[in-house]
Amino acid sequence: MQMKRAFLKRMYITPVLLCIVLSLCSCIGPGLGDWQYDLPNGYSIWHINSCDICLVRYYQLTDENDNPVFDENGEKVYDNTGGSIAVEGHIIGFQYNERYVGVKRVNVPEDVLDYMEIDRSNPEYCLVDTLTEDVYAMMSDEGYADALSKLGVKDMSEWLTTQPSPKDAVYPI
Repeated sequence: MQMKRAFLKRMYITPVLLCIVLSLCSCIGPGLGDWQYDLPNGYSIWHINSCDICLVRYYQLTDENDNPVFDENGEKVYDNTGGSIAVEGHIIGFQYNERYVGVKRVNVPEDVLDYMEIDRSNPEYCLVDTLTEDVYAMMSDEGYADALSKLGVKDMSEWLTTQPSPKDAVYPI
C-alpha cells in the first residue's frame, strides 16, 4: 500500500514539474517567430516579439588594442549577436541603400499585447545615415520625402514589410 501511494504521488508530480519546466524554457531565448534582416554597415532589423521590431546597430568587433577588425575584403566585422537600438518601437516597413536606412514605425501602447491590435494608420518615418550614425527622426511621409531629397539620397530599395517577415530574414533558432 505504501509503495502504491509513493508511485501514484510520483505519477502526478512528474507531469506537473515537466509542464512547469517546459513553460519556463519557452520564455528563454529567441521566440520561434523572431528574425533578423541584415542591412549595410552593421545595421539590422530585429523582430524581437510581436510588438517590438527595431532597427539595431551591431557592435563593431575590435582587437586587443581597440582597433576595428576587418575581413579579407577590407569590410568592418560586426558582432551580429548584440547591439544598440537605433530606432525602437514597432517598425512596419523599411527601405535602404548602401548608406541609408529608412523606417516606417508606429508607437505601441504598453497595454497592447497582440500585434493585430496595433494602430498602423499614422506611421512616423525615420532616416538613418549608417556611416555617420545620424538619425533624422519622427517625420511625416512628406517630411521623409523632403529629407531624402535634401540629402540627395537615391536608389533606395522598395519598401519591405515586417509582417510577414521579409524574404531574406534569418531566424536565429
